[in-house]
Amino acid sequence: MINLLKAAAKSLPYPIFLRLFYLKYFVSDLRGEERTRKNLGIPLLSESNLESYKQSDTLFILGSGSSVNAISGERWQVIAKHDTVGFNFWLFHPFVPKMYFIEAISLAEQPAVYATYQELAKRRASDYSETLRRLVERHAHRACHPHRRQECR
Repeated sequence: MINLLKAAAKSLPYPIFLRLFYLKYFVSDLRGEERTRKNLGIPLLSESNLESYKQSDTLFILGSGSSVNAISGERWQVIAKHDTVGFNFWLFHPFVPKMYFIEAISLAEQPAVYATYQELAKRRASDYSETLRRLVERHAHRACHPHRRQECR
């Protein structure tokens, strides 16, 4: 039944599909995301002036692939002198970035991931006390049909 509904939704005209998508988002996901964001004390990215946090002309974007483990201690010292940004589960890494962005995790859709993140975020909270932390609104950039991207900006 669910697959039938999903298939039917995909065949809808884009304006109707978008309205249904946002209705589902606002009814279910948004409340949980907002509760989590407030519990962790993380403001929205759209509420920030990131330029005021800029300290250098170099920004290191910290990925979470296995190659990050090959970076030497000397290299981390160089990286630490510049602006750095970590994402999502970067919290597992010992290096604390100057900025940290998290995409909301849905308790309903991913309860185990949600619980793991909550525990990790609470455990690392004191390490990240001086770090700019922001929640990225997860559907703000995803709900645009490829042929209508200009209308979504």
